[in-house]
Amino acid sequence: MPFKNIDETIKKPENCRRVWGKVLLELRKENIINIHSICVEISDLVIKDNDFIINLHNKINFEVLKKPQNYDELVDTFRKLGYNYNVILNFVPKESLQRENKAEKIGKILGCVVLEKKKNNF
Repeated sequence: MPFKNIDETIKKPENCRRVWGKVLLELRKENIINIHSICVEISDLVIKDNDFIINLHNKINFEVLKKPQNYDELVDTFRKLGYNYNVILNFVPKESLQRENKAEKIGKILGCVVLEKKKNNF
């Protein structure tokens, strides 16, 4: 009776950069230039559970990718490569990104985590 190595049965989590690189190569190979030209600039990516989250900081790029035809093409590329993630497009305004970066920098200098107080929208 052959024995299986336990490591062979455990699925390792995917590296989001590696997955994204394969998606970019496939988009280029399939000559899907409009989507590829936007996606090649994206580097803020997260895999959480079964979600592949693409954080976009440019509103125009977000609007172009969220169009049904473009979004479907992107998701189809993931599927063609064997990835069954829920592809989520997330727009993150540059202002909130800059605020986060400032808070993180202050935290690193002080050696702590800086929490920002959010304004109430009442």
